[in-house]
Amino acid sequence: MKGNTKKKFGMLLLASVLLVSAGCSSSGGDSKSADSGSSSSNAAQDAKADDTSPITFSFFGADASPNWNKMQDEVGKEITKKTGVTINAEYAVSGAGTDKISLMAASGDYPDFIFAKGDVDKLVEAGAMIDLTDLIDKYAPNLKKVYGKYMNRLPYSNEDKSIYVLPTNGAVDQQYFDAGGGFEIQNAVLKELGYPEVKTVKDFENVLQQYKDKHPTIDGKPTIPLTLDADDWRIMITVTNPAFLTTGAPDDGEYFINPETNEAQLHYKRPEE
Repeated sequence: MKGNTKKKFGMLLLASVLLVSAGCSSSGGDSKSADSGSSSSNAAQDAKADDTSPITFSFFGADASPNWNKMQDEVGKEITKKTGVTINAEYAVSGAGTDKISLMAASGDYPDFIFAKGDVDKLVEAGAMIDLTDLIDKYAPNLKKVYGKYMNRLPYSNEDKSIYVLPTNGAVDQQYFDAGGGFEIQNAVLKELGYPEVKTVKDFENVLQQYKDKHPTIDGKPTIPLTLDADDWRIMITVTNPAFLTTGAPDDGEYFINPETNEAQLHYKRPEE
């Protein structure tokens, strides 16, 4: 954001990518692909990298984070130990992230960095963002190893080639080794029904229906076998996307990519399956 030195943001980038970059390179920070320069220049850069004097950055997250522990877990402590960085974080409450970011854009009063979700455009239009391109080259070259061939997708738009955001929602070439984030059934329900085999959506429905039939009320209130949090953007991860995932379609946002023709079509325009 404006009003902060490039050196400060360089340290922030180092803190942000410390753990992922450590896993991406076994060279211990050796940068053989760097531009040629004198040994004294390299030594000066190494000295800067080793600077762990305390520094605090302010942060705003547009998502709620009730479990934020002020970097007192093992990961947070390790980041502070290796960089001297601590983060003074504020998180949105009750879906008020968009309003908060709009106020920032109007007032010009910004934290050091922001998780803006879908409101980055407000900050770009307000001139609040800085281009990270040169900072990545200078302070966080291992990011290029992390993103690899996807680096060319980081620029903001075809017209504005600046890098304002470091995407973290999905890993590059990620492989899933567990079936998390899908349809879920309480273990107590499965145990009571004898751990029935659940391989289809119909199996899932049958289990919920059987449990509801056995327990029409809980604590004197009607049993609700399935709940979906569809407030605001959450409809995408609870209602729309899971619906087409059950058909075997890939999760490509609002679009279905036909694997046979590679043609894109909005999900709501697809025929019912």
